Amino acid sequence: MIDEFFEQLKKATNVYRTEQYIVVQSFGVQFNKISGSVTVSYDTYYPRTEELDDLFEEMHSERYCIDGKRLHSTMYVRKYVYY
Repeated sequence: MIDEFFEQLKKATNVYRTEQYIVVQSFGVQFNKISGSVTVSYDTYYPRTEELDDLFEEMHSERYCIDGKRLHSTMYVRKYVYY
């Protein structure tokens, strides 16, 4: 589990924490003839654990706001990881 999470963190466009989850965002841009360009966020939600929080804090210790913030997108897809 921790290895998968670490790999996702390295590839992510953005990572932030909520009260219950650490969310890994990966962004994409799609073009649609009717609506034009849209941004798509592929979000993976990991339940917060002490081990994942420690890794998150180690990787983002220099942030002004340690928890980060969500990047807004036109559309999103969510995946919840349970273990």
